[in-house]
Amino acid sequence: MSHSKRTNFGGSGQNLFISNKSITLKSEKGPDKTTIDGRRLGAAIRLNDFSEGGFVTIEGFTITRGSSIGGGGGILLPSNLDSGNSNLTVWLENNIVIDNYSTRAGGGIFINGSFTFVVLRNSLIAQNTAAEDGGGLSIATDKTSGNWVSLLAENCTIADNIALNDGGGLLVGEAAHVRLENSIIYNNTGTRLSDSQVDIVDGASGVHFNVDYCNIEGGWESITGIDGFTGSRTNSFDLPPLFASGPFGDYYLSAQPLQSVTSPCVDRGHPGVSSVLGTTRTDGKEDDIHLDLGYHYSPHLPIPDLKVNGLDGNFQVSVWDEVFLTGGVDPGYLEGVPHDWWLKAERDGVITAWWDLSGVWITSPSPVRAWFGSLSAIEGFPISNGTLPPGEWKFTFVLDARNGVFEGTYADSVTVTVQ
Repeated sequence: MSHSKRTNFGGSGQNLFISNKSITLKSEKGPDKTTIDGRRLGAAIRLNDFSEGGFVTIEGFTITRGSSIGGGGGILLPSNLDSGNSNLTVWLENNIVIDNYSTRAGGGIFINGSFTFVVLRNSLIAQNTAAEDGGGLSIATDKTSGNWVSLLAENCTIADNIALNDGGGLLVGEAAHVRLENSIIYNNTGTRLSDSQVDIVDGASGVHFNVDYCNIEGGWESITGIDGFTGSRTNSFDLPPLFASGPFGDYYLSAQPLQSVTSPCVDRGHPGVSSVLGTTRTDGKEDDIHLDLGYHYSPHLPIPDLKVNGLDGNFQVSVWDEVFLTGGVDPGYLEGVPHDWWLKAERDGVITAWWDLSGVWITSPSPVRAWFGSLSAIEGFPISNGTLPPGEWKFTFVLDARNGVFEGTYADSVTVTVQ
């Protein structure tokens, strides 16, 4: 799926309606640039009629402004599999589920499937509201006919969700098997049980609840209804996670030197689990000694910017028009790190010249580095100004790791057709 600032999917009040079809939906640019907007017209994403089972993957989206009459403002997985049919597997990875509302359960996500296995990996569930239970997420099924539903949540942050009844962060119901690993559940509010981060429904049976390497506000003892159920906890704790605001949101982890203290969730993940792509830290550093707990944002990578006459895109000019080329750099989390800088010109698909920092174009089919130096914020740096011969000209500005080899790691291009 191509990315956009905001992507809307119409149909029956839901943005995205998936019915009885195995499918993989993966954004190209990640959740910071790809949004499924519910427009307050229904669940942002709804799965329905998977009577024959299947496999659904949804990866790399911000899912927001869903508003469901029933369950699952952001994502709704309804109960519709009959006993004896094939299982449904749903893989939700690297998603931000934020600012959704449900009139009943599961403000962010409502998992009410039968014979359903859900993997929730590296996802942020925040600022969602349920008028009843499970502000962030609700999971349950009807145990009759041997039904079951299972959730494996890894490296998730469930925070600042509200339920007007129970389970501000997570509600666990009938026949639900839940395993939480390397995750954070904090700052959620269950109005009826104000300290409820996780609530297991009174009288529910067949519940299995396991926690490994997690930070849960109030600890294991705060899990309402945990007594009497099959469950375990290892290497988990209760300490304020010290969230910090960063380039893409408000749920990074505080870490020195940019913040005065380092979050207790840094380097506290399972030592046997490999690192997650992305970062929990505002300086953009990836996991160090061990895996960090919670959601990992997309790294704020360097962004080169090339403009013609102050604009992006493709242009058509005459041989008499002057073309003014300017460049800029957003260094991202690599500010101050040395890089190679390159600027090449192609005419009708053939490399003709490379720009030098002295302000001249050097004719060469082989790469000629413009400069090497540390990345810093630059805007509107003048490169060249003048007319061009006829043809299709493509200019490309590239930043690479400093090794003298042209690799094209971070690039931006503009095309000018001269007639």
